Amino acid sequence: MAAPFISVVVSAYSMERYSDLLSLIDSLKSQSYTNFEVILVIEKSGQLFSCLNRCLAQHPHNRNFKLFFNEGIPGLASARNLGVAKSQGEIMAFIDDDAAASPEWLACIAQCFGGDKKIIGLTGPALPWWEHPGLSWFPSEFNWVISSMPCLPRSRGYIRNAWGTNMAFRREAFEGGQGFNPELGAKGGGCHGKSELVGEDTEFCLRICRLSGLHILYAPEVKVMHRVYKYRLKPGFIKYICHKVSKSMVANGL
Repeated sequence: MAAPFISVVVSAYSMERYSDLLSLIDSLKSQSYTNFEVILVIEKSGQLFSCLNRCLAQHPHNRNFKLFFNEGIPGLASARNLGVAKSQGEIMAFIDDDAAASPEWLACIAQCFGGDKKIIGLTGPALPWWEHPGLSWFPSEFNWVISSMPCLPRSRGYIRNAWGTNMAFRREAFEGGQGFNPELGAKGGGCHGKSELVGEDTEFCLRICRLSGLHILYAPEVKVMHRVYKYRLKPGFIKYICHKVSKSMVANGL
């Protein structure tokens, strides 16, 4: 069976995460799987776009890394939709700009889609990548508050939805005008600021599963590490995240 061509879509908007973005790029360069491209979508920050453009231009082997600037509606959902539109992959994979992929990440994604024709999407663990080791006291049951996953199962199984830090879909999930809802999703202080509704990944999964009759697979071997900054464990931030998630669940009818 031929190895499918995979497009990895990454969006970023702030120079504050530049070093994390370079770590992510390094993890993608180190993949055991070679039949892929990386679509980098930058928004808001012309400085970030320029720095990244210079960095990629210095290395000829980065030809499979393509850089675009989102000049349309701001936000994670619309940036990812732009990445899909600019991509060529049979499979669309998504990872956050402050995460890092395991060396077998893409190989495992390809294997999962090739081995199960009943799935339209999949997801895997987003494990805490602590900014400081002293933060690791945080109970794993509440990892969802820090955008990591709690109490993960050890075997594959169908689940309700993927999570945006680590997910992949067959290209047909985006056909017929389908895409992430730009009214949802983080906007990085964009038009809605801190009142923004998240959950664009959940809503997308529910919609495409309903339309296709297919499933979302959880695969424990499809691993990424997700950066946990010190500020995420402050009581005020935890309260803010819990409130934002609850509002989005209500808005999505969950």
